[in-house]
Amino acid sequence: MNLLSFKLISIATAALMLMSALMMGFAPKYVFLLFALEGNDIIGLFMRSVAILFFGLAVLSWTGRNAVHSQLRQTICIGMMVIMGGLAVLGFGEFARGFAGIGILGAAITEALFAMGYIKIWQKNAADQGF
Repeated sequence: MNLLSFKLISIATAALMLMSALMMGFAPKYVFLLFALEGNDIIGLFMRSVAILFFGLAVLSWTGRNAVHSQLRQTICIGMMVIMGGLAVLGFGEFARGFAGIGILGAAITEALFAMGYIKIWQKNAADQGF
């Protein structure tokens, strides 16, 4: 039995993105607290804008969870690899330079795991169909 499937990772991504969107959109002060950052009104405005992007990714992940293997699904995998991998690298980098607190490591590790999951699914399906 394959525990890592496109459907499973899509559902998990939708949940992660929805939780992130809700937190950034309605409770940005907790994000500041989690990542040990100082917040202000301008950063709060920016976070609410980013929350909309995360909500869009949640919708994309949820509605695409049943997609059959295709070039479009492979493209979604690549896009999610870039998003999750980029967020992970950014999180690790900001922690390493001392800009964000230890809380960002949990987010970065989670994002790295998601990126690796999408890579694994993409590779499996690329090998199956010669992508």
